[in-house]
Amino acid sequence: MKNLNLKKLIKESISDFLTELNLEKEEVAETQPLEEGTSEFEDKVTKDGNIYFVLKPTKDSKEGGIVREVSLKSLIGDEYCGAYLAGPQALSAGRKALKDRDSKLKENVVVGKTKVTELEAKIADLKKQIENNSTMSLHDPQRRGQLQETNDGLLIQLEKIEQGVEKLKKALEKSSPKKEKKSEEKKEDKDE
Repeated sequence: MKNLNLKKLIKESISDFLTELNLEKEEVAETQPLEEGTSEFEDKVTKDGNIYFVLKPTKDSKEGGIVREVSLKSLIGDEYCGAYLAGPQALSAGRKALKDRDSKLKENVVVGKTKVTELEAKIADLKKQIENNSTMSLHDPQRRGQLQETNDGLLIQLEKIEQGVEKLKKALEKSSPKKEKKSEEKKEDKDE
C-alpha cells in the first residue's frame, strides 16, 4: 500500500512539473510582457493602436470610403510583442523581454531541480529498502518468497522513478537559459 502511494506521488510530481513547465513555455511563447503593468503589446508607433490606409481613388470612390482603419497588432501578428520607430528602443525592449523570459526559465529550473532532488532521495530510499529486503531474505528463508515479491515491485517502481528523473533532467537541460547563451557565444566565436 505504501509503495502504491509513493508511486502515485512520484507520477503526480513529475506530471505536475512537466505540465507546469509546458504551460510556462506556452505563456512565454504567447505573451512577452516587457514591463510589469504594461499591456502584452507595446505600441510606440501609433497613437491609438491603428494605422490608417488611404485607398487609391477609383471612379466610384467617395470621401467616406477612401480611408481604411487597421489595427497595427492585427497587421504584424501575435509573434511580436512590440513596435517601435527607432532601432535602439526596439533593442532595449527586446532585451527586457529576454530577461523576463530568462527569469521565468530560471524559476522553472529551480522548481525542477527541487523535484529532482526529492525524487533522487526517494530513489535512494527505495534502493536501501530493496537492499534490506535482500539481506532479510538471506537470513529468513521462510519469508524469502514474500520478500522477493516485494523487491520485484520495488524494482519496477524504482525503474519508473529513474526514468521519470531522466526525463525531468532532460527537460531541465532544454529549458536552462545558461546553455542557450553559451551555445550562442560559441556560434559567435566560430563565426569570427
